Amino acid sequence: MIRPLVKRIRDRFGVSAAEVGLMDVWRSAVVAVSAVGGDPAVVSGVLHDVMRFARGSRDAVVVEFGVEVVPVSGIEAA
Repeated sequence: MIRPLVKRIRDRFGVSAAEVGLMDVWRSAVVAVSAVGGDPAVVSGVLHDVMRFARGSRDAVVVEFGVEVVPVSGIEAA
């Protein structure tokens, strides 16, 4: 039942999401979600919204959640 949840996350929040681990463990999954934006606070907020959405889902139990913001520097707009 993880695929429908991942699709709902993608559709609702416009982020990338995929099952990336524990595929061979029954009733377990690791889902990675990524978002890109110009403001780290906005990106972090979107990811926290995704977490709240997943926690409210009947399809999953969120056991662990983390956010990592990776700044990219040295790229100039075209």
